[in-house]
Amino acid sequence: METAHRITLELSFTRRKALALLTLFFLCWRPGSLGSETLTMTTYYPAPYGGYARLLTTGQTVLARDGDRVGIGTMGPGTKLEVKGGHADTELRLFSDHYTQGLDGVNTANLNLWASEPGWTWTGAGIGNNAWISDSGGIARVTTTRGGSYVRLLDNRMEMNVMDNAGTRRGIAIDGAGNLSMPGIAPAWAAQINGNNLTITGVCTSVRIINTPSDWTRCPGGTTVVNVGYDNWTTAWACRGSRLGNCIAGTNWVGTTGWLRCCRLQ
Repeated sequence: METAHRITLELSFTRRKALALLTLFFLCWRPGSLGSETLTMTTYYPAPYGGYARLLTTGQTVLARDGDRVGIGTMGPGTKLEVKGGHADTELRLFSDHYTQGLDGVNTANLNLWASEPGWTWTGAGIGNNAWISDSGGIARVTTTRGGSYVRLLDNRMEMNVMDNAGTRRGIAIDGAGNLSMPGIAPAWAAQINGNNLTITGVCTSVRIINTPSDWTRCPGGTTVVNVGYDNWTTAWACRGSRLGNCIAGTNWVGTTGWLRCCRLQ
């Protein structure tokens, strides 16, 4: 018959001694399997609640910062909202489409803001409706079935342009010296109009030509002849083949009638 012995071991620790023993245990013991562990965390939207100093995409192109500033493409925004990108992609767009046909839909409404013009100039900036800077250079239309308008801010020059449905551009250009040209090309004079036809309204009047052997029909004081028309043509009329200014100081002929277009030009 075997005899069973029971041994009872009692340990008594104060709180201070137990804390010291546990501290020594955690400092001296380290599981080897945890030394090479990699922790991967995947989050799904909606993301956990919390405050973040920054949020990065996988390409690290979008960044949100604290300090009441938001930056896209920059880690140190200097303003409330700062967007930084390359020469070909620094562009903002506000876009709406009532029929959800996409960006090229016939009912697309959009407002673009670009900080540079890739393929055209490094210094141009602007804002446009249905107009954007294409990667190959130049200003194109977002929706080709519609016209558009845009403003270009260049070195020492500003342009205001309107495009029709065919993409034909018409506009006004003002340079740093205050010179003005229409259409919008670099002006060489204080006022420059490029084209074949000029119509002036509001400051012009028509005067009937009724010539007699003793006098001429003249424009009113302060106005200038800009055009002449005849009811009956006299081959000896002094204006024929000459500048319009000669219509006033030529040889008057009896029976020549018509009209003078007189405009107030300064």
